[in-house]
Amino acid sequence: MAAPWGGMARCIATRAYTRRRYDVAPTIAVITILTGILSACAGPRHLESTPAAAPVATVSVARGDDWSLPSWVTVSPNAGIYLDGLSDHIPTDVPIQQIALLQASWRQLEPSPGQYDWSSIDNQITDNPGRDFWLRIYNTATTDVPAWLPQRYPHMQTRPWFYGSAPQRFYYPWDNAFDTAFKAFLGAFRQHYAVDHPALLARIKFEYVPGAWNWNEYQIWPDDRLHGINPKAYVSWFNALMDAYKAALGGNGRKLVYTGTGHTEWANGNTAWQQAVADPAGGSIDADYVIRTLGGGVREGETKAFNLFGNEPSWGETTPTTNGTRYMVTDDTAPLVAATDRYFGAENECYGDCGAPNTLDYYNVKMSFLLMLKLRMNWVFTCYRCYRTAPAMLDWAFREMGKHYYDAPDAWADLRKWTDKNDGQTLNNWERWLYQRDQPGDGMTVPTAPTTSSWALQGPPYDEARRTNHAGSSDYMYFDVDNKFLYRGHDRVQLKVTYLDNDKATWWVEYDAADGEAYKSTMAVRNVGDGRWKTATFAIPDASFQNRQEGGMDFRIYDGGRQDLTVRFVRIVKTVLPHATFAAAARR
Repeated sequence: MAAPWGGMARCIATRAYTRRRYDVAPTIAVITILTGILSACAGPRHLESTPAAAPVATVSVARGDDWSLPSWVTVSPNAGIYLDGLSDHIPTDVPIQQIALLQASWRQLEPSPGQYDWSSIDNQITDNPGRDFWLRIYNTATTDVPAWLPQRYPHMQTRPWFYGSAPQRFYYPWDNAFDTAFKAFLGAFRQHYAVDHPALLARIKFEYVPGAWNWNEYQIWPDDRLHGINPKAYVSWFNALMDAYKAALGGNGRKLVYTGTGHTEWANGNTAWQQAVADPAGGSIDADYVIRTLGGGVREGETKAFNLFGNEPSWGETTPTTNGTRYMVTDDTAPLVAATDRYFGAENECYGDCGAPNTLDYYNVKMSFLLMLKLRMNWVFTCYRCYRTAPAMLDWAFREMGKHYYDAPDAWADLRKWTDKNDGQTLNNWERWLYQRDQPGDGMTVPTAPTTSSWALQGPPYDEARRTNHAGSSDYMYFDVDNKFLYRGHDRVQLKVTYLDNDKATWWVEYDAADGEAYKSTMAVRNVGDGRWKTATFAIPDASFQNRQEGGMDFRIYDGGRQDLTVRFVRIVKTVLPHATFAAAARR
């Protein structure tokens, strides 16, 4: 089926513009170029077309999402699941390491001043030789602090949990008496594990730090009972405590997992404190110290409330503006993102429980895992029920975790528009080496598929797809493949487009090909209008992606020029294992 004449005229004009820089003088060359333009603008090739000399990109369509990957894709060495207890195990279809929780309170480990009982940790490690562990030591709740400590220092004050949901109260960890006693405890921990029993310490993969507050979820929360501490003294206290933790773990900073934020602290609304503990980029100096100075990682417990974490500079996530539109952008050179030996953890375990008013369903599980992958998180605290809700998606996610641009099997863009509850910014898309960018003129998209949530953390209504705007003469969606992921060459890839089949449109993809054609057409998809979400897979044999389309883009989706096309997810899959030398070159 040929493209409509209006679309052909626009196509001819666009292609003539892209070729004008060659300035071909001989008439025969001009005729050849015009013939190529007319052929390309005549529309996509169909299965019934006469076979052409150039490779043809074929297409197939399946219902729903498509999470398939080539068989050569395996789980990364530094990716895994961390669980609640020794008896927990998730029977995944993809082999992935799973480590168990070691949990104890300071009171349990130091029942008397200077007298330590490590048996609760040691016994679990020695009795389970086939397992590794992560460690959480609770240290500030009145039920977790050694009973002798407040008896010895009755001046120590307590405060309630920030959100009022915990029955116990908490001591201030920067109180001088508390700090001195806890650092002595960490010194004893170092002696027992790093010096006397290093084999046991080797089985502890990471520890949540600094251990304060409910569930170890750390925040800076200044109030009127700070015992005279000011921001400068606080920073000195925090850094010294992190140094003590690192020493306790045998000097291995990568075992530190900071449980605070990667953006400017709210600090109970105290502006002076907010400014004092923020870095110049708007990140957290606490997170910076753990990540950049000590070589540690971080964990975030609210990725299941997925309309958050757009701007986390300490992690490598910022929100620049392009053509008046703000996007989440990940810095692949940021220490936490670029590292291959850090723990960057998410907690996707509470759906309809733990006080979360969300629902355990495919949508919520999918979105929380997409967010953690967009942020480049490589470890996840999750549950068996979560896995059974979306097994194919999670098996795909497990093979994505820990990948970098040089060894990832795919690049993708989740097309959405939402407001970050943390700072009120309206943001567009989650993107992992594939970027959708509106282009003035024929490539301006419209957010669609409006969605709401009863969970306050999800913020105001948001959109889970984008569509073309045929009425506004914008019939294209433009995409840029990160040059670090794929550039030039002659590559066999699969391009997967998840779309809403809600009309009778005939649509296709135009891509930058290895034969020099910047707008080479695939075969077409013919919608049937059944209202279902589907995924079209275009098998492209000659992708080159040299940024030769409008705005430096690599491919565009054309709605056919008659009706709009709604798209929510686009993915480029490498069908051939990336060559080791290519991966090495990409890192340079």
